[in-house]
Amino acid sequence: MFCSRCGSKLMNNALFCSNCGAKVGGDTDLTQKSQSVVSKELDRAALRIYLGDVLALECIVNQFSKKASNQTYEIQRMINNNYYQFYVIDPHLPTGFYFFYDGEIFYVLTKENGYELVGWKDNEVIWTPAENILQNINEKYIWEDFNCVHYSGFFESKKQRKILKEQFLNNYADFSQKAPTEYEKNVHIISKLKKENEILCKEWNEAYTLLQGLYQINIIPESFRHNLYAIFYLHSFVTTSNLSFETALLHYNLEEIKAKLDKVIEQQQEIIINQAKMISQNQTICEQNHRQLEKLEKLANIENNTYIAAQYAEIAAKNAEATAWIGLANYIGK
Repeated sequence: MFCSRCGSKLMNNALFCSNCGAKVGGDTDLTQKSQSVVSKELDRAALRIYLGDVLALECIVNQFSKKASNQTYEIQRMINNNYYQFYVIDPHLPTGFYFFYDGEIFYVLTKENGYELVGWKDNEVIWTPAENILQNINEKYIWEDFNCVHYSGFFESKKQRKILKEQFLNNYADFSQKAPTEYEKNVHIISKLKKENEILCKEWNEAYTLLQGLYQINIIPESFRHNLYAIFYLHSFVTTSNLSFETALLHYNLEEIKAKLDKVIEQQQEIIINQAKMISQNQTICEQNHRQLEKLEKLANIENNTYIAAQYAEIAAKNAEATAWIGLANYIGK
């Protein structure tokens, strides 16, 4: 029988170690645990909590980045096309009138010469003030781009131009009547989207700041940071394998992991984010994680390993911060 603290051989039935004075049997489990705590790397339970936070925030940052980009594109698209409508002339042909209202002026889509009304969209078109077209509505050249006029005889062309004129005037009357109202509706939608985008970008920056704080604990090497593939791999390795974290780092191969995890990560991101949201709202799980980290910090301090103890304290603090933020964020999982 040997002392669990110093390893000295003990006498039979000894109550204390004759070498270091440690009580025999009383703190065996605690001492063994503390020895594993101060080994080469952090305790596996702490690594799971830490990597779970990093992975969740990486997924959130990735999701917010895409959402913000799509939202910005949609806002700009609505601004550039507020308010626009196409009126069909012949359902069997790509022919019709294109109208646009910018809040002040009504426009019609024409050939780049600014006179011919276009029968379909192409690369050589411009928006011409509708008033310019109305002043020349009876001119033959206005209708030259329309198939039904261009390829017919003189009298039939004249008849078709008259029909087109009536359709144009009716369509323009309809558009000019409803465009101001629709324009204001879109202005309201754009304003709402801008506010949402502002909040989303704010939360995106907050998530990124939290993520940076986790990385600053310096558990994950610089080359692995801000790489969703790497973080997903490390988290999966620690939660499904008994091998060391150091082994995970040594066996990391980005190209191989990308090939294996490309679709998996795409499918799992929403699940990971929703799980993080669920954990943030589960007081029992949060308290268990914090008790676990406090216990590990205490064990590290018993062995005077202040560096490891400080890391546990940082993980606990960052976990509390990330969990609280995830529970309150507006756009997670939406």
